[in-house]
Amino acid sequence: MWGGAVLVEAILSGRDAIGYDINELALLVSKAKTTFLSRDQIEATGKQVLEKAKLYSGPSLCFGQSERVDYWFKPYMFSPLSALRSSIDFLRDAEIKNLLRVVFSATVRNVSLTYRNEIRLRRMTIAEQDLFNPDVFRKFEEKLLEAARRVPELPLGSKTSVVSLTLR
Repeated sequence: MWGGAVLVEAILSGRDAIGYDINELALLVSKAKTTFLSRDQIEATGKQVLEKAKLYSGPSLCFGQSERVDYWFKPYMFSPLSALRSSIDFLRDAEIKNLLRVVFSATVRNVSLTYRNEIRLRRMTIAEQDLFNPDVFRKFEEKLLEAARRVPELPLGSKTSVVSLTLR
């Protein structure tokens, strides 16, 4: 069910849908992609998150040496990513929070030192990394606007259920 594409197609064809997955990120993406939110709500909340993140003065996320996060990201990226995550975490509405977590996840992927549109993660060459300096907030805003275009296309009142499947 990765990404909820089948669920979205079921909704768009007027069917109720149930999806199962064991991957927590897949569940989050599926919930976000199958929950109607208005364009105005997405854009307004996203704007608030961005404004709050740009004013953030808290600590950056920290990772242990064994996690090798510095291999995948440039050091300047940690502060804006931390600010965005913190701003999203303060949201109370679960549905918009889920969507913005997915937008954040896509942003993390887009600013990482990996090639775009590949399933397997491969790190850019040093020469490519030297030329790659994305604005983290701008990338978040781009993904936010993409979500604001797509999510409101869902029919209001459509029914889906996204369920965590656990292995025993």
